[in-house]
Amino acid sequence: ADARDTDRMKIRVEVRGLPAQLQLNEEYEATCVVVNRLTEPRNLQLQWRMNDMPPGVLAAGKIYTNIGKVAGRSRTNIKQKFYAQQTGMWQLTGCAVVELDTDEEWVMPNLLDVVVAK
Repeated sequence: ADARDTDRMKIRVEVRGLPAQLQLNEEYEATCVVVNRLTEPRNLQLQWRMNDMPPGVLAAGKIYTNIGKVAGRSRTNIKQKFYAQQTGMWQLTGCAVVELDTDEEWVMPNLLDVVVAK
């Protein structure tokens, strides 16, 4: 699966600003764009689930972010740090969005392909 699969999702996440090649043992900041394609507002939480992330690239710092109400047919930007901890080619997985009022969740497929180099 890859990020194109999120085109059909009602809630989706896009990661912007993370280079395609990361340096080993470096931290990077990117923007997670959380998109609500539904017509009604949703009370959302962005989650990075460490057990579902690749060993080469992990979310750093805050891994659960309460976004709050995101209006229908709108988007919001969340800053997220990532840490490159193992060389190789990796798919950025482990991201989910939870609707806090209903416990509905949307698990994102691979969001990006990245290379971690020395």
